[in-house]
Amino acid sequence: MSEAILSKIKLTSDVALPQQIAENLEAQIRDGEMKPGHKLPSEAELCKLYDVSRTVIREAVSRLKHDGLLESRQGSGITVASWENRRVFRVDWIDKSDPYSYNFFYEIRVMIGVESAALAAIRHQEQDLVILNRLMDEMAEAIKKGEAGSVPHRIFHKSIAAASYNPLLIEFESFLHDRLWDVFKRARRRTQTTPGLAPKVHQEHQMMLDGIASRSPELARQAALNHLRNASRRAGLNINQPLD
Repeated sequence: MSEAILSKIKLTSDVALPQQIAENLEAQIRDGEMKPGHKLPSEAELCKLYDVSRTVIREAVSRLKHDGLLESRQGSGITVASWENRRVFRVDWIDKSDPYSYNFFYEIRVMIGVESAALAAIRHQEQDLVILNRLMDEMAEAIKKGEAGSVPHRIFHKSIAAASYNPLLIEFESFLHDRLWDVFKRARRRTQTTPGLAPKVHQEHQMMLDGIASRSPELARQAALNHLRNASRRAGLNINQPLD
């Protein structure tokens, strides 16, 4: 069994050291630079390579074990597992300074949000409509007060996902929404400060709710697509465009 030959990276102070090292090792596994079955260098060697403490290395290695990319074998130490063994989906590579990063996130958000609305139209129960109508009232009240209404807006979209009754979709929708919270708040602030825009956005939400309440997946899907595309523009994003 051969030992993996690692490429060193320059660590920065912007991101936690264990995360940077774990991401570096993960990339080398993904790209085939570290082959399945290769033995990971010793803890002391890794400390020397990255110029960090044993605690940092242990945390990075522990994360990759949890993700299924490293495994401990009796008598063999820690070895590289196949990339196909990974057990989690991570997005730590997202760079907030890169304009495309949020675009990529939001493109997925649109896909998931549109189908959430369609499934909610098919599967919703009466209590789901009660919740959505109450949130619509809360957003309307925020408009009257000149407030952004970010919290009921956030819960409104999560409640649509909940009405799909697909546990995986609910969890992923929540994950995306939390990751894009800054984008949503920016869009809501623009809605709040642009004369006449808030009622139009509220109408977009109403059309989504109407599509769901009518049990028409096509109406719900189209209303959600219209709203999410408009919301992306209000947030200053440029989705569904060619890369430069």
